[in-house]
Amino acid sequence: MSAWHDVPLDLTVAADGSVTFNTLVEIPTGEQAKYETMSSKRGNPIKQDELDITDANGNVTGQAPRYYKCGPSRGNYGGLPQTWSNSNISDAVTGFPGDNDPLDVLDISSTRAPIGGVYRVKLLGALGMIDSNESDWKVIVINAADPLAATYNDISDVPQERLTSILEFYANYKQAEKKPATCFWPVAAPNVTAT
Repeated sequence: MSAWHDVPLDLTVAADGSVTFNTLVEIPTGEQAKYETMSSKRGNPIKQDELDITDANGNVTGQAPRYYKCGPSRGNYGGLPQTWSNSNISDAVTGFPGDNDPLDVLDISSTRAPIGGVYRVKLLGALGMIDSNESDWKVIVINAADPLAATYNDISDVPQERLTSILEFYANYKQAEKKPATCFWPVAAPNVTAT
């Protein structure tokens, strides 16, 4: 079974306008190990991402587990089942192509979810990012069973210090790995190279 392909998204819009759907957790709150759904492996298992180890000549000599270098995950991080950000199509909002991954989700609830956990979440908002000239949306949600889900109806209900922590993490996590920085949409306009 592939949680990515076989778990239904099951998007529901309630009478009050709130939107809920299923999510799949790859990285629990507080974790520094970088786990990912292996989109090219049969069954799409979740495993720790790896970095190439290179010698002085740039030859790959092995691999090492990947960890966030700017601190732990700011929430239960994962993806939306049965979604895909297509690299052959420009995103209608950002103008940049997709990143060839499921849409990313950050659950800001108070409960740490297990790796591979699947549960209902409530939509709060989305953070548009451009990473290596690709659209990389972060959908911000809260576990529908979290006590705060009843009072968080959109991103404006989330305490500012929590939002600042999330923004700072995503603004810096690539640079901490000595990769090109990500930028937030709409700062990166279409046809502009992200740096």
